[in-house]
Amino acid sequence: MGLFDFFKKKSERRDGGARTGLSYRGIDGSPADFNDEEFRREREEQERRAEEDAARQREFQNANRSFMLDNGVDVDMFDAEKVMTDSLRTIESICPCMLRFDRGISREEPHISFSSPTKTGKVPKNVVEAYVCHEERRARTDRHGYEWFEYGDSLRVSISYLADGRINKFDVVGCHDGSVVNVAIRRKGDSLLMASAGTYGATGEWQSLCPGADPSTGDILAALNEEVQRIY
Repeated sequence: MGLFDFFKKKSERRDGGARTGLSYRGIDGSPADFNDEEFRREREEQERRAEEDAARQREFQNANRSFMLDNGVDVDMFDAEKVMTDSLRTIESICPCMLRFDRGISREEPHISFSSPTKTGKVPKNVVEAYVCHEERRARTDRHGYEWFEYGDSLRVSISYLADGRINKFDVVGCHDGSVVNVAIRRKGDSLLMASAGTYGATGEWQSLCPGADPSTGDILAALNEEVQRIY
């Protein structure tokens, strides 16, 4: 059993409310000794494995990107500027109330991933998956001088892109004080429509804000506006 097995992490709340950052402590509750030789060796080994995983992921992504390029996809258009512009523009035009959760997502660097070929070696419908998230974080210091972080509101966006650069799927999640709201936007012909909006209850189960609503009506947006207003 390695030294890391004797360490435990402070708990984090994943429901969007205030939560603490990570702090390593020994089995007796005392702060971890980062100068300990065994601790350093295990940490270096973890870093080595992380670097190897990152290198494999880069190689995998380069192969996917080359495949898309060879099959006529303009891979260069899928950059950070496009993802951020599409993210904010889509929220503003379809579900503007979700911007209430935003505390600085425009300052973040989105993650852009090129999809793998299909099992038959063809270009997949969604050629790129993009993700961007911002979570409010405040540094705190306890009476012993140890620093930790308190997390607040967050906004997360996931986008699936078609080969021509249009959005096919768009999901946005906002979190505030323990409440989580999820909105799913989907392409229907030439339009993007809000397909559903819901919350996650105390058990983690998703609950629709407007069950059975027709996406072409304004019922889902009305229910979403009401829920966001209630949360804040």
